[in-house]
Amino acid sequence: MDRDYYQILNVSASATQQQIKRAYVKLVKQFHPDRNPEDPESDERTKSINEAYAVLKDRRRRRNYDRMRERGGEFEEAATNGYDTGGKPFFSHLHAMMYFKKNPQALKQVALHAFRRGDYSLAGSLLERGIKLSPGDPEIYMGLSWCLFQEGRYKRCARMLVKLLSINPKNVDAWFNLAWLQERDGDLSGALKSLRTAQSHFPKLAELHNRIAEIERKIG
Repeated sequence: MDRDYYQILNVSASATQQQIKRAYVKLVKQFHPDRNPEDPESDERTKSINEAYAVLKDRRRRRNYDRMRERGGEFEEAATNGYDTGGKPFFSHLHAMMYFKKNPQALKQVALHAFRRGDYSLAGSLLERGIKLSPGDPEIYMGLSWCLFQEGRYKRCARMLVKLLSINPKNVDAWFNLAWLQERDGDLSGALKSLRTAQSHFPKLAELHNRIAEIERKIG
């Protein structure tokens, strides 16, 4: 099932809290397992609906989720050389891989085309190859983290962000994203540690101070 919370609830990203609540109530009534005893997917569908609503009903969690969902600037800007495959996965051919070895930017652009088409598996596969060709390129790790996030592979997404930050600790979005994933996974101490490390690089960023205070209140 699609992991985009807005798509799960069938609302736009600009939906109001009231619209989100109405959509949630409608979908829960429609797909609840008690009303669909013969549908083997109803339980999983209801869990996804509940998960989506739990995030989108909370203004702070929704804001953090929107950051993860929408802040792909570095990944998108990485593809600047105009290389286009016309949507064909010809990267598997030898001549293409030889070209990519000489020009990793081309590989990132092909991955970007796949990502924009919603083919996150293909984009992720390309970027996995990109890591082997250019293991020190933080943009590749950022792009791969977005693919993994869209596929709902949150634990691996977090690992990619950790690797990215070991290469480039000055990526504030990556710190926020990592902390969001850790909080989502119930690791509040890990989220707090990530945010405090980010604060050491960005001591004047007010949003970091606010997030740290929120986590500290939750920990008690």
